[in-house]
Amino acid sequence: MRVQPGTDGKASMTRLVSDDSRKDIAVAKVRLSQDAARHGTSILLYDTFVTLDNWRTDAILIEALAGTSQLVIGVPYRNAKSDEGFAVYRPKFDECPPEAVQEIGRHFFDGVEGHENGNAVWTKFIDQSR
Repeated sequence: MRVQPGTDGKASMTRLVSDDSRKDIAVAKVRLSQDAARHGTSILLYDTFVTLDNWRTDAILIEALAGTSQLVIGVPYRNAKSDEGFAVYRPKFDECPPEAVQEIGRHFFDGVEGHENGNAVWTKFIDQSR
């Protein structure tokens, strides 16, 4: 999903869906750079896998470009098909200046809380163990 700021202050979202998610992500990353150049900021979210301390799991990666700054947030989760059921783990901040993590984290959680369905899922399924 691509997110771009609108001229009215509201974000517009574009969902990219096809049979080839790798191709979609590659195309979306090019558009991420183009959108950031045009609008100053652009965000891309996609489903992937991450490895954290020798542990491989599903994750939503959030890549953001603002001017020349880049930020990557990983939101690892346990797939609903696992024996233990669905869970969302703590976000992981990567490619983020340490001094900015607190502010960016605040904005991230403001976004979670502001999303009706996202907040309900987060609250119900959060697993702080990882």
